[in-house]
Amino acid sequence: DWIVMKCLEKDRQRRYETANGLAADLRRYLDNEPVLARPPSPLYKLQKAIRRNKLLYASGLLIFAALAIGLGVSAWLFVRERNTARALREERLNGVVDRATMAVISGDPNAVRLALEDAQAKGVSGGQLHMLRGQHAIASGDPENAIKFASQAVQELPGSVAARAVLAIAFVTGQRWYDYDRVAK
Repeated sequence: DWIVMKCLEKDRQRRYETANGLAADLRRYLDNEPVLARPPSPLYKLQKAIRRNKLLYASGLLIFAALAIGLGVSAWLFVRERNTARALREERLNGVVDRATMAVISGDPNAVRLALEDAQAKGVSGGQLHMLRGQHAIASGDPENAIKFASQAVQELPGSVAARAVLAIAFVTGQRWYDYDRVAK
């Protein structure tokens, strides 16, 4: 269309100067090269380059798609692995805390000491350790230490209902009813 329009142009200065100019533009068109009759926009040049080198651009597109898919799958697997590792760590820590709680309930001071050491060695948070120590102090009949440890647990785990419950039990054990009312609300 551009070549025909240039041939039919009313202004002589804008037409092809010679028949060789027209022949060269037709040759460019047939070879999928940019023609001189059309304004050379970047998109037009890209279209012509793609038509001339279909195999090269297709293979480049395939490589890019493979890399993009590989990156997407790698990112998905990374996130999945991280979530699985986090869940396994939480499960392991919950098991350690459960064993320590059972040791506290059993009342065996040696079992409690070993369970607390195991919990600390396996990375249980300080708040949970303070809560376990508070439970042990309650079971041992030491309300002052129970209140101290349970208060530290509440400070380190402000949203924990279990830490607040241990503190409330410690206040009841120590017969500090005013403090119990404050915590229980």
